[in-house]
Amino acid sequence: MPYRALLFTLIAPLVVAEELTDPLALWAFGTGTHMGQPSVIGNVVMSGDDLTAGEQPVRLELLGFPGSDLILSPGSTIQIRRNATHRERLHIDVRGGSLEVDLRGSGTSTILDVRGAALNVRCHDCLLLIERDPANADYVAVISGQAMAGIRPGLNIEDGGMAIMLQARQGLRCSSANGLAEVDQLEARPQLLAAATLQKQGQKTGDTDSWALDDAALATNDPPSDGGITRLPAVAVVVIAEVPPLAEPPAPPLAVVTPPPVIPDPTPAPPFSIVITPPLAPPATSPPLAATPSAPLWQRGRSPRSMR
Repeated sequence: MPYRALLFTLIAPLVVAEELTDPLALWAFGTGTHMGQPSVIGNVVMSGDDLTAGEQPVRLELLGFPGSDLILSPGSTIQIRRNATHRERLHIDVRGGSLEVDLRGSGTSTILDVRGAALNVRCHDCLLLIERDPANADYVAVISGQAMAGIRPGLNIEDGGMAIMLQARQGLRCSSANGLAEVDQLEARPQLLAAATLQKQGQKTGDTDSWALDDAALATNDPPSDGGITRLPAVAVVVIAEVPPLAEPPAPPLAVVTPPPVIPDPTPAPPFSIVITPPLAPPATSPPLAATPSAPLWQRGRSPRSMR
């Protein structure tokens, strides 16, 4: 066996096994069939799986594509798979019906190729709707952002190498018989769940309020402030609001203390006597002693001789 054939024989089963175990989306809303079996909310969609919406729209949340959703209109069928060469890209094949692709907030590194019967739309960080009718003609309407629209690879069409960069509020029709048509300027926002085709809805004039409405998001519980699994940003940013200062607890009210009533003494006090004390007289002083002259000694009964 040649070396290349042997190498392919060894690698091919690994590639197939990787696709079978490659989760790409989460069934988030609605009922339908997943690979021919009834699906329930929470089912994981693998690469290569076929999905069909039931009587109500179905919303899928793309894993690894922050903030991204796919919404199928009732009865629509798609297949989702990963690009074999560029692993970061996904291919969405619209087999029938219509699809809303919401890649807003997913960034420029996440790319989707959405394909109809003849149309191939490469998009990122945008919101668009694509429709495939039974006559194998497709129509894409870009609501916000921009997308590159061209002929699906492998079709032998005269303008197969041509691609058009569609801007917001522009639409384009493409068929396998006539190729790319002229770009339409959308007068109103097409809605995924409306009965009319996307192209006819976009031609309705004077309906400026329709651009603020997304019936598919409302019907599948996917408002703009969606908190779904893939609505988290690629890098979590925690915004800490300024914490207001703590309010001091109010002081308790002051207690009013009422003094007890004064009980009068039943026994009346005797009247006070006012006694006036006379001032004290100064103490009596003795009269000074009179000086008495001293007599000579001999007059006192002593002789001068006895004094010797």
